[in-house]
Amino acid sequence: MRNLFTLFAFVILAGQFSYAQCLPDADLEGEFIHAPIGTTLSAGIYTLPTVVTGESYEATLQLLAPTDTVLDGTLNFQGVPVTDIDVVSLRVRGIQGLPAGFTYTCNDGSCEVLAGEVACLSITGSASNALIGEYPLIIEVGGIGSANGIQFDTDSINQEGSVDILNITNYKLVIQFVEVLGCTDVNAFNYVSTANTDNASCYAVVEGCLSSSAYNYNDYDNDGVANALTGVLGTDVNTSNGSCTAILNGCTDATYLEFSSTANTDTSPSSCVNLIVSGCTNALYLEYNSAANTDNGTCLTLIVNGCTDVLYTEYNSAANTDNSTCATLVVNGCTNTLYTEYNSAANTDNGTCVTLIVLGCTDLNASNYSSSANTENVPTTCIAKVLGCLNSAAFNYNSLANTSDASCIAKVFGCTDATAFNYSSTANTENVPTTCIAKVLGCMSPLATNYNSAANTESTPTNCTFISGCTNTAAFNYDSTAVINDGSCVAFEYGCTDINAFNYSSTANTENVPTTCIAKVLGCLNSAAFNYDPLANTSDASCIAKVLGCTDANAFNYSSTANTENVPSTCIAKVLGCLNSAAFNYEPAANTSNGSCIATVTGCTDATAFNYSSTANTENVPTTCIAKVLGCLNSAAFNY
Repeated sequence: MRNLFTLFAFVILAGQFSYAQCLPDADLEGEFIHAPIGTTLSAGIYTLPTVVTGESYEATLQLLAPTDTVLDGTLNFQGVPVTDIDVVSLRVRGIQGLPAGFTYTCNDGSCEVLAGEVACLSITGSASNALIGEYPLIIEVGGIGSANGIQFDTDSINQEGSVDILNITNYKLVIQFVEVLGCTDVNAFNYVSTANTDNASCYAVVEGCLSSSAYNYNDYDNDGVANALTGVLGTDVNTSNGSCTAILNGCTDATYLEFSSTANTDTSPSSCVNLIVSGCTNALYLEYNSAANTDNGTCLTLIVNGCTDVLYTEYNSAANTDNSTCATLVVNGCTNTLYTEYNSAANTDNGTCVTLIVLGCTDLNASNYSSSANTENVPTTCIAKVLGCLNSAAFNYNSLANTSDASCIAKVFGCTDATAFNYSSTANTENVPTTCIAKVLGCMSPLATNYNSAANTESTPTNCTFISGCTNTAAFNYDSTAVINDGSCVAFEYGCTDINAFNYSSTANTENVPTTCIAKVLGCLNSAAFNYDPLANTSDASCIAKVLGCTDANAFNYSSTANTENVPSTCIAKVLGCLNSAAFNYEPAANTSNGSCIATVTGCTDATAFNYSSTANTENVPTTCIAKVLGCLNSAAFNY
């Protein structure tokens, strides 16, 4: 066992720098903290690997937590000095003194490690020249352990200084400046990201085409044409901007027919041969120019041949070129014999045909006068008017009339006796024989209680009486005596009507026969629960979840939260003894500490020896005992 005041002495261990989350070293040997390569020790102070300004930094520490330790007794817990401690876990609470821009992280985020296990911690960051100097660090450490049979946490012991008892105060971080020459202008072509001192070597980024076979190679003046290399840094193109243009041969003079808009280099000899002559090149147009070789869009009017003289019948209004087809002079007039304006000498209709010839009677007083006729028949066909009703089926038909005077009245057959049951006020002609029926007063509704089957005329006011109620024979409240439905019908709803039953239906109005009511059985309905009741049908919120584990309170792995034993049982019997393999009385078969561990103290155990140690319990191998030699020890004595 080791003292907690000294258990954090750092041991230099081969390590590595990493810029990802650190990984615990599972093969680590030797308890407590291990620092990375580059850590130095001087005058009791450990200096972590040096931080160089302007560079990313990471230092990784590994911690293998001990299982137990010994204190010197100066710490009291509940009034009893603490000496032997069984370690449960250690944690890093924080690191004081880190310079600005530096942080620390642990592999699992909690910075806590159980006894006998490994964790790692990384310090990362970067520094500017303004942070050059030394930074003493305090690594704040806490832990959980058990002493005097009681478990405690150093963060919660109510004793001055107990919270800081595990802190590490003999470490520091040093930031120093290492000069790296180069161009420090981030916009320069030759910018050096690792340089911290500018050496005036910067030169500008010059964008352009870097392909020597391109038309615009090294076009540093951006005129679209290649330039010869100057050899001057910052003048010649040094950065491609994807602007390279391929050399395309052809006629580059736009005044020639052979001109190519895509060419950028003229051929040798030149492919430009024919000068452009603009004009209309289509012989079908009036604007046609036989000397033109390039149409300029001036062809506007297509040639149309024909007679262009409007005084001739052959005149063509669409013609723009006369072809001597004019022959017959125009004579205007109406050329249609069906019109009253017809002119037999005319050869060109001038739109004077207006009135079509219509034959008929043109006498306004005649019975057969035609308002549409404009020419009288020869001989005349007019007939004199005789006014009257022309409908032979009408009540007032006139057989001598030939002209209707709109006086016809239709015959309406029926009973014309105003006192009869079937009197018709609209009838003007009596049926033969008569169909009149005498009136019989009474209630004519067969649903009424006072219905009169002989009546043909309802009493005024009516004297019928009716019974109201539910008239639906399928309804729960059907009334066989009702003849007027009053909207009170209620449908049958079968179910359990016992309000105390498990399956009570609040909407049911008719009990099932036989009854289907089921009594309530309270209990836990969850089949996965510890106290599931298969007979219950109504939950009483009493379910308890099953918790598997060892339920034997005397077992090594007893679980106070378990209520269901594993099958087969996983209980392990307790074996008491000392669990610390470094102890004098370590018991390898034990699984439960009984606080009996005794620290191994090597020395001479021979009580007769000169250098006998009363505190030693383990003999040195080989033995370091020295035999006693009796005599005078005073160098000034005669017999020394």
